[in-house]
Amino acid sequence: MAGELHLFPCPIAEETNHQFSDFVVNELKSCRYFITERARTTRRWLSSLKFPVPIQELVIEEMDKNSPGVHRNQLLAWLKEGKKVALLSEAGTPCIADPGNLYVMAAQSASYKVVPYVGPNSLILALMASGLNGQQFSFHGYLPIKDEALKKKLSQLEKRVVQQKETQIWIETPYRNDRMFKSILKNVNPSVSLCLATEINGKEESIRTKKIADWRNKSIEIGKKNTVFLLGF
Repeated sequence: MAGELHLFPCPIAEETNHQFSDFVVNELKSCRYFITERARTTRRWLSSLKFPVPIQELVIEEMDKNSPGVHRNQLLAWLKEGKKVALLSEAGTPCIADPGNLYVMAAQSASYKVVPYVGPNSLILALMASGLNGQQFSFHGYLPIKDEALKKKLSQLEKRVVQQKETQIWIETPYRNDRMFKSILKNVNPSVSLCLATEINGKEESIRTKKIADWRNKSIEIGKKNTVFLLGF
């Protein structure tokens, strides 16, 4: 039997196991080999599903951002042995705004089957609920930290919004959320729309879209909440 790489979703908020179909959960429970960003998170997630074997008996390898080739080789060794390997991400959906694509490419290059499963992704959920253009959009990861570089980047994103009607999406380290918000209000044209999508799927979820001009009249603090920023029309 040829090995297979299965791309499983995981929760992006606590107490949301109900979002996963029985089919996805049962497929996950049939795996014994895992590639994951954080083993601790994976063990907690699997334990919450009442896994059919003791968690300590599972083989869980963490992705190594400094030496990804080591674990790509491990993945290929498992696949060569005919193993069904699960890939899980801290981002909710593997390979979207996370480094899992390196492992998928290794499997694809060696002609192994790759099986994706549907699950939550904060970027897509934010875009869905924003009211902004979902037919043309770009994700930029993290924007520059330094003020001048950030100002320049925001100007570039604004031009893409205005000229191409393309929604621009990015994230920020939570403790810099309010700094980012203030920079957007200061540097982006007031006619452009900004969506703040915070704590998606969580108990404090808030997804709001307003013109920059309207945001400027609001006195709010995002705080250290997980937030997706979207610019568009």
